[in-house]
Amino acid sequence: MLNTRYKYLNLLNTNIISPITEELIIRGITFALLKRYIKNDTVLIILVSVFFGFLHGISISIITIMLFGAYSQIILIKTKNMSNCCTAHILNNIITTIVNFIFM
Repeated sequence: MLNTRYKYLNLLNTNIISPITEELIIRGITFALLKRYIKNDTVLIILVSVFFGFLHGISISIITIMLFGAYSQIILIKTKNMSNCCTAHILNNIITTIVNFIFM
């Protein structure tokens, strides 16, 4: 990723744009639509987290992605504030980028 011609755009997309977009789609739209029909928060957390995981593709890290999705969902339910979910997702992606840069 860092060796491409557009490395700064890739970093911006991976660490800022994508997390905000994903949170708006997953927690802003998908969660809101499902909440109309499913009143049990635990079931909602599981469904949305599984969807979030599969949205990122089938890989060895799907479980950790689903767990992060559940964490983000709990943040939204507890705080009722999308910016908290976006911030957590941005920080997660930045940390992951740094770790990948150091160890890969």
